[in-house]
Amino acid sequence: MSNEFYTASGNPSTSAAGTSATMRAEFAAIEAGFAILPTLSGNGLKIVGINSGATAMVAVATTGSGSVVLATSPSLVTPTLGVATATSVNKMAITTPATSSTLAVADGKTFTASNTLTLSGTDGSTLNVGAGGTLGSAAFTASSAYANSGAATSSGLTMNTGKLLGRTNVSSGAIEEISAGSGLTLSGGTLTASAIGSTLYLASLPNRL
Repeated sequence: MSNEFYTASGNPSTSAAGTSATMRAEFAAIEAGFAILPTLSGNGLKIVGINSGATAMVAVATTGSGSVVLATSPSLVTPTLGVATATSVNKMAITTPATSSTLAVADGKTFTASNTLTLSGTDGSTLNVGAGGTLGSAAFTASSAYANSGAATSSGLTMNTGKLLGRTNVSSGAIEEISAGSGLTLSGGTLTASAIGSTLYLASLPNRL
């Protein structure tokens, strides 16, 4: 059967007397077929492939050990990947960005998202949640939910009709009240009841005055 490795010439014909020239020509054709096969020496653990010109077989180097990987549903054990492209990993969809992006989780740490989230902010920003808790929809913003309508500002404190606004109670969310009996010391100074009214309200200041 004719192929790239050897095509029989038909010489010598059946029952015909053989000649050395005819036999040598046939052996040369067989030798040329073997010449396009890769050699065994020095090619241990390599696989055989076709060269780019489709004119000969070549030995292709392999890395790692185990079975040859084909295109559909291969099972890989602890592979090391370079720059890879994937649409999903462990059923988690991966969207390819327009250029590049980075997701980093510190060694030994776990990141869990229990709901669909979209995070936005200024590049380089750091949010320290501390010991944990619940962030509301207006947390850490200048939202009107944390301001008193018609308030004026004096010495860094929000004032409104003789009342001092402080922080909201962390546990209950209610505004805490402080009665101005003998006075309230703020950063070394003293505010007395007669100065700002009979009741002090603590709503959106830091944890301590």
